[in-house]
This record gives sequence, structure tokens and C-alpha cells, in this order.
Amino acid sequence: MAGLRALAIICAVFATLPTRLVAAAPEANPDTGSRTGQIVVTLPQDADHDVSFAFGDGKVSLELPSGAVFPLDFERESNGLLRSGEVVLVDAKHVRLDLKMASGVVDAIDVSTKAVVVKLRRRFTETRETALGRDDDYRLGPDDKIQVAVNGDPKLTQQVVVGPDGRVSFPLVGDVTLGGLTVREATENVTELLARDYLVDPKVDIQIVEYKSRWVMVTGEVGKPGRVPLRGGATLKDALADADGLSVGAGDEIVISRDAPEGDGKIQISVDRREFERAEANPPLKTGDIVNVAARPYVYVHGEVRQAGRFPLERGMTLMKAISSVGGLTEWASESGVQIMSEGSTGKKRLFNLKDIRAMRVPDPPLKGGDVIFVKRRFL
Repeated sequence: MAGLRALAIICAVFATLPTRLVAAAPEANPDTGSRTGQIVVTLPQDADHDVSFAFGDGKVSLELPSGAVFPLDFERESNGLLRSGEVVLVDAKHVRLDLKMASGVVDAIDVSTKAVVVKLRRRFTETRETALGRDDDYRLGPDDKIQVAVNGDPKLTQQVVVGPDGRVSFPLVGDVTLGGLTVREATENVTELLARDYLVDPKVDIQIVEYKSRWVMVTGEVGKPGRVPLRGGATLKDALADADGLSVGAGDEIVISRDAPEGDGKIQISVDRREFERAEANPPLKTGDIVNVAARPYVYVHGEVRQAGRFPLERGMTLMKAISSVGGLTEWASESGVQIMSEGSTGKKRLFNLKDIRAMRVPDPPLKGGDVIFVKRRFL
């Protein structure tokens, strides 16, 4: 109590002037958006005020002059941040007020000649900068499995599945609605319920074990096609990572298919792979999206060429570049008899003369995925 008496002397020295003492309470970073409350204790007039306070495990104690006037309902006056308040007689001149915390912590204690004001705020606070930097906005839904641990006690640690109505059942508090809440919000709710009626200053940790309520379908050239969970702040990069990334056969285009607003068909969002890999394009995803990674396109070269076969279609590939990539023509090749047949052309063939292309009399035709090039054999 030596520390308390020293603080009481300080308060007595300033008793003739309004004075604000800010308590060095845990978690004393206020958040203007959080719930607050206060307890006002009116001090007796025409007396030297011997006031001191101390913090304990889940409570704060104030030593005050006898004759102080206290609220009738501490829980109500504190806006639910206190579990209770108890006034204990110390001696003929002093009383002690013990304030037991529920979901609140002490933000400040103001001492003046007329009153002592204990200012409270909600235990869970978050600065605006922290909120903007946090990307975990995943909201719990039906079939999600979560693990709840309380004070690190194995008896109070269990895994539960969110029901169709968004409710889960916990020890002590029973059924609690967590559907639609983030993990942080769920943690706050459970902590408040435990602190209000069951435990002093409970430490609750909630983690998601299995994501089931929100998902996207990933198809095409990925390591593990199928349904993947849509986590908080999920983007295309997150979904592809959960699908074990792009396969060696992945092409240059990724297409996101999504329900149009008001159910009016589908919309498609095309993402260039090069822009995606440079982190220039990484669109957010929505539940039910279908992400398809297109296969790498190929062209097929046959006939009188050095190395016939299937070859990846590179960007900007033309007929002349394709023939060069397969080692060029054989000595029996007919330069005037080069054919291109494209997919969907129903058998139609385009005939080109390589001499005209080299002389720039006609343009070098660009190629598309699936094009088949055939170089005829010349006759003597």
C-alpha cells in the first residue's frame, strides 16, 4: 500500500485545483469508434480529498474519503463494461471502491475537487491505421470449423462447426451466434460473454480450422484443380496459391467467370498472365467465382520442315517465325505451297508463298493457337 499512500499525497496536494490523472492502465490506446462508459463518484464538499487507486487482476480499486456518493448500478452506468462495483469500509475516514471488469479496461481517471471520474473503454480496440492495414475480413458461415481456446485450458478448448443458423455451442456460455462475424468480432463476443458472468479477464483465442462456407472453383492448368476456400480479402493470387499454382501447361490468359448483378447471366474478367505475375493485376474474388487458367496454345508444323511437331505459340509468332523455330525448310520444300489451317475454319486452308512474304509483297500472317502449318513437297 506504500504506492497507494504516495499517490494519495499527490492527490491531496492538488485538491484545491481541478486535476486530471491519467492511469497507466493496460491497453491505454483509445479508439474513438469503440464502446465507452464511465463511473462518477461525487466527493464530499469542504474536505481534503485523500484519493488513491491501484490495478489488480481484472479490477481497479479506488480509496476514497467516506461520504463519497456512488452510482446505484455500476454495470448500467459503465455501459456494460463493468461486471460489478463493491464499496468496502476501510476506516472511519476512508472507503474502498472495487470495480470488477467485464469487457472494459480503464482508459483514464480524472480527479477534481468535486468528483472522481473513472473512464472506461471496451477491451478490444483498434486504431484506424490498424483497421486499414488488416486484410482478414473473412466472415464465418455455415459448416466452417473453428477452434476455441480459453485461457489456454485444455478443458475449455474445443473444435466446433458453425451451424446452418450461424450458431455454435461453447462451454459455460452455451449457444452463441457467430455466423456473419469476423474472427476478431467472434473473439470479442465470446470474451464479453465469459467476462460478464463466468471468468475474470478471460483470454479467448479463435482460429479457423476449415473454411467451408465461401469458395471459388479453380479449373484449367493449375496444380490442384477444384474448389478452394475463399479466405478473408481473397484475391486471384490467394486462390491460385491454394490450388498449388500454375502448371507447366498454363497459358497467357486467366479468366474469372462471375454471376452478373441481379442474376442476369455471367460476366467474364480476363487477366493477362504477364500482368498477373508482375503483380500489376490481382483482382479480388467473390463466392462462387470460377477461375479458369487457359492452357498454353500450340501450333502444329508438318511437311517439309527440319523438325515437324507441336510447338508452344509465343506472343507475336508469325508464319515465318514458326518455320524458323523448327529449323527451316528441307531442300524438297515448296516455298509457294505453304498452307495454314486454323481451328474452327471447317477445313478451309490459306495458301502462302514465302518468297512474297520475304519480299514484303504480302504481310507475314500472325498465328493463333491450334493453327496447323503444312509445307508441301515440290515436284521436279
